[in-house]
Amino acid sequence: MIIQTGFLGDVVLSTPVIAAMKELYPSSKITFLTTPQAKDLLLDNPDLHEVLVYDKRGADAGITGLFRLAKLLKSKGFTKAFSLHKSYRTSLMLFLSRIPERIGFFESNLNFLYTKKSKRSDLKHEVLRNLAIFRSLNIPVEDKKIPLKICLGSEFLEANKNLLAEFTENFIAVSPSSVWATKEWTAVGFSSVVKYYLSNGIGVALLGSPTEVEKSKKITLELGDLLLAKDPSGSKLFQDFTGKLSLRQSAFVISKAKVLLCNDSSPLHIASAMGTPVVSIFCATVPEQGFTPWMVKHEIVELKGLECRPCGRHGGQTCPLGTNACQLGISQSMVISAIKKLLD
Repeated sequence: MIIQTGFLGDVVLSTPVIAAMKELYPSSKITFLTTPQAKDLLLDNPDLHEVLVYDKRGADAGITGLFRLAKLLKSKGFTKAFSLHKSYRTSLMLFLSRIPERIGFFESNLNFLYTKKSKRSDLKHEVLRNLAIFRSLNIPVEDKKIPLKICLGSEFLEANKNLLAEFTENFIAVSPSSVWATKEWTAVGFSSVVKYYLSNGIGVALLGSPTEVEKSKKITLELGDLLLAKDPSGSKLFQDFTGKLSLRQSAFVISKAKVLLCNDSSPLHIASAMGTPVVSIFCATVPEQGFTPWMVKHEIVELKGLECRPCGRHGGQTCPLGTNACQLGISQSMVISAIKKLLD
């Protein structure tokens, strides 16, 4: 079993571990334990036998849910558990499940509850840090180039074959939101870039979750008649998909885009998994934290020279200095220039 119950991006960044594990244990049955939101990203993966859900903020919340899940895991008869999540809750849950081999990280909370531990903090990218889980087994796979993977099976593709039927084929995807407010570039900035490409006959697909509709509205309000623009064949140049698609449908749209423009957020990693070139804007966080695009063509836009960056592991909901300099200092021209490099 592999456990990752972090953010969506964390789960996508864990997929190379699945591939490495199947190579190391080709006859094994691999189960992945994750959140209800992230399960969508693991479906149709041929290396997985099963995906289990831990709804730690819902049905499985609290100590009762933890014990219930530990009992379920114990009944499954797992021989090994590899925990990529470093929380107290995960460490305790696996200990209570009595899985014989429990492999975690030295950096995990309650790490003494694991039977084997690996060091991860010396590696520069999160994919490599995840693959370091095998170090405790004396298997050095963290130097391998293993791609991220999101699988869209034939049944899914058939059901969604008309998703972009009325939309232009020549388009970029734009995902303007993040869980953390200080990781988001400005709505004015995103709107100006969308305007630029629509005005030049290149389509734009706006992406986001149901909780991000208001951010997308701020962008679309500035577009005016461009909302109705069409290419020479009569196909739409603009489509706002915010709140209308599943995660897998969003991944499908990203896979068809020429470029994805986004913040330092989960769509960046989904684009990497789909092989789509990506322009990622780093505001409060920095590339050196290890969450840059993986094994795809990419450009990073950031305002260098700010001593306050990064202001935290994830950024935050408000700027500690009240200046928002890392967001406001990134210009439209910087972003358009980065996109042009990939389109060219």
